[in-house]
Amino acid sequence: MIKLLLSAALVLSTVSAQGQTVISLDKSGTLSEKISNADKYNITSLKISGPLNGTDFILLRDMAGLDQDNNVSEGKLENLDLSDASIVKGGEPYYVSYKGSENVEYYTTDNEMSNAMFFKCGKLKEIKMPATVTAIGDSCFYKCASLQDITIPNSVKEIRSYAFAETALPKFDFPEGVAISKYVLSGCSSVKEITVPSDATEIPDEAFSGTGITEIQLPSSLVCIGSGAFSGSTLTNFTCPDALKSIKDDAFSLCEYLAVVKFNSKLEEIGKSAFYSCALTEVNVPNSVKTLGGAFSLCKNLVKAHIPDGLTEISSSLFDRCEKLTEVNIPENITRIGELAFQNNAR
Repeated sequence: MIKLLLSAALVLSTVSAQGQTVISLDKSGTLSEKISNADKYNITSLKISGPLNGTDFILLRDMAGLDQDNNVSEGKLENLDLSDASIVKGGEPYYVSYKGSENVEYYTTDNEMSNAMFFKCGKLKEIKMPATVTAIGDSCFYKCASLQDITIPNSVKEIRSYAFAETALPKFDFPEGVAISKYVLSGCSSVKEITVPSDATEIPDEAFSGTGITEIQLPSSLVCIGSGAFSGSTLTNFTCPDALKSIKDDAFSLCEYLAVVKFNSKLEEIGKSAFYSCALTEVNVPNSVKTLGGAFSLCKNLVKAHIPDGLTEISSSLFDRCEKLTEVNIPENITRIGELAFQNNAR
């Protein structure tokens, strides 16, 4: 009788429903007892309920394409549903970063999708995170090249740097109240749409660099666009929010399709190479700008430019190699013109 009850319990804990393997755990660290070595590389869709620790994520990473030694595995896990699971502290390190003679071990933390949790797990296409998760760690899904669909619960209050960088996500909606972090979507060339929190004040360094967006709506609360924030993206036009004060170095550099930029009247700073090698044909820098670096070099389509009246110097390389530039004002207060400011242009 006891043997029959045990067998029934095992059947209930591992169920296949419409091609999805469903597993219920009572204790963390026991996932390997439910999934055999013979099965782990055959499962493509998996739903888990119950607690999970570092030991369990070793197996999940292996199933999703990267084994414990950071080698590509035979895993085929594409769809992972953890919406009824919870992440708890404990177990073995789920990932070890080998840096010369020093190894960095990564462990789970209560209610966090921890740092590098699925780093380079190339088979993973879809994930539903636990409903209790409060943070998504650094590089959590970095270089998950097949990842196309994520479900972020309302409980998430923090998304850290590189969390979704170099994934295949087609769109990304930041939860309200969650700050944008550096490099968070860097290299996501498949991302065509990004929704920014309505209270965001900054787009940090490289946050959206290399993305596939053509336009983006930014909130009126935004005051700073960080270094390289949109560099190498496919933006075609950009309108500065009303409160924006600072555009940092390289913010839009190498945006080769960016043809139209509308500046606002409160802008105070445009950094070095901010619009390097863009497709701009005309720029009208507002008189509110007090600091203007060599922002427009190699804008080969630039024909007309307005320099703020209050500037006292023209920065080095400001219009360097702007081959079609024929019209630009020189404010009367200018006392210095920097090196290569107008090199190789038509003026």
